[in-house]
Amino acid sequence: MALNATGWAGLLACYFVPSLRIWPFAIFCLFLIGYGLLHDRQLAMALNDKVYSWTMSLRCVLDELRKVQEHNGAGRIERVSVMEGSTKGNRFEG
Repeated sequence: MALNATGWAGLLACYFVPSLRIWPFAIFCLFLIGYGLLHDRQLAMALNDKVYSWTMSLRCVLDELRKVQEHNGAGRIERVSVMEGSTKGNRFEG
């Protein structure tokens, strides 16, 4: 999105500043607009893909779990295995 805005701002600058009306600058602005549109299309397609959105959600959840483990361990990361059924460090125990 920032590439789009930069390209359009460059074309607008060409309108107001006559010394910027040269082909290399105009081509560069059009390149920024085109690449920005291509990136936006790719991002929209990726976000609508079920597998990609699932893996991104899983990555976010795993990152949050890592942050919680770091915070609870006072900077010490403990590896807790779900398969072992370990309840060590569980804050909700009575």
